[in-house]
Amino acid sequence: MNNDDLFKPIDTKRTRLRCPRPDDAAVVAKVMTPGISRWLASWPAPMTQQAAATRILKAREEIAVGQALHFLVEHRADNAVMGWICVSRAETLSGVGNLSYWLNEAYHHCGYTTEASLAAVIAAFGRLNLDSMEGGAQVDNVASFAVMRRLGMELCGERIVWASTRCRNELCIFYSMTRDKFVQYQRDGVMPKIVLNRSDA
Repeated sequence: MNNDDLFKPIDTKRTRLRCPRPDDAAVVAKVMTPGISRWLASWPAPMTQQAAATRILKAREEIAVGQALHFLVEHRADNAVMGWICVSRAETLSGVGNLSYWLNEAYHHCGYTTEASLAAVIAAFGRLNLDSMEGGAQVDNVASFAVMRRLGMELCGERIVWASTRCRNELCIFYSMTRDKFVQYQRDGVMPKIVLNRSDA
């Protein structure tokens, strides 16, 4: 079992974003709760360790071929696993990225999601050479929309998404931003500044 990191970790003030490893499967399965899964299209709860291991293997394959960046998010103070962030290409070699994220409930309402997602977006725009990025959530997921707006995303519409965890179609609202808009948003000081100790961007 290969636990080598496929990219160097990225540190923010309170979080560390690192490559998911096969030996993370047990803890990833443990922190995926029904309260988190209800907002996610493809993360079931309860999640088995085998299901988590399969997801991690697929994530590492996508990282290796440049299809996506997957980050396991840790709390720097104690190295506890907080959640997961992914930016994946909409299609192979596409310049459009899809942003998704979740953090365990213990870390909600403290700004961790925005802090970690901002670091992930910076890295993904650079490493994946994306032209734009979008994110979507169920219509009642106001907390997720707030994160997207803080990242500089703007409302771009709605569409139906297949939620495999619940075997049904669900209406989701989407936000998006171009790379140029994101850079300008940071330059204008609208977005909270973030200093990365190490970035692959």
